[in-house]
Amino acid sequence: QLIDFGRKFNMEPLVEVFTEEEAKITVDSGAKIVGVNI
Repeated sequence: QLIDFGRKFNMEPLVEVFTEEEAKITVDSGAKIVGVNI
């Protein structure tokens, strides 16, 4: 929902992930910019 909100303002949100599971969810959500924190 927040990804869509940002796109309404012509912004591409950065989504940060900390686990492999979060990364899979993020990719499935359609995020284009992903920050990976290990």
